Amino acid sequence: MEVNNKLNMITQMKSPFVSVVIPVYNGEKTILSCLESVFRNNYPNFEVIVCNDCSTDKTLELLSLIKDSRLEIISLPENSKTMGSAARNTGIKIAKGSIILLLDSDTIVNPDWITLHLMTYEKNAKIQVVGGGVKGIHKTFSGQADDYCSWWTSIPYSRSKYVRKLHLPTNNLSLKREVFDKVGLFDETLRGGEDAEFFSRINKNNIS
Repeated sequence: MEVNNKLNMITQMKSPFVSVVIPVYNGEKTILSCLESVFRNNYPNFEVIVCNDCSTDKTLELLSLIKDSRLEIISLPENSKTMGSAARNTGIKIAKGSIILLLDSDTIVNPDWITLHLMTYEKNAKIQVVGGGVKGIHKTFSGQADDYCSWWTSIPYSRSKYVRKLHLPTNNLSLKREVFDKVGLFDETLRGGEDAEFFSRINKNNIS
């Protein structure tokens, strides 16, 4: 019943075009699973932009195996060393969607992932940013840390003044395009905490 209700919601929506932007660097172990899960989404109107930050493994070779007209692959001319900011910004700049959905390359999403983001915007036209939780599945430090990167998060003892404040992680995050017009893109001079710095600008502009 719940699945049918969501599908009915899709039908009733205006179905705005959505751009899913995925930065990747040496993601050969996860990128295919990530993209397969995205392309299984039941939302009818979206594109996927994968921005390869000069991977040195088989990432680009694996991406070339995917034959889906919704996929666009962009390769940066040199590694940006920006923890994904430059690759993410590259995708945002060429995105055609009125809603931009950010996702990490080691993430698997549910078939209703895009729909749930869009339903939130449909409920309240004033909403401009939607964030979601992340469930860590890897036993690495980063994987376990993902469990804490759900909704608003902060790292109180971080050296970065931005990361100490509440912010939404860039993984599983959607924004209306006009948000970037108002506050700009991610800061490519930072080597970490770019999501927190970005949200400091969002907060200053009273964007919700």
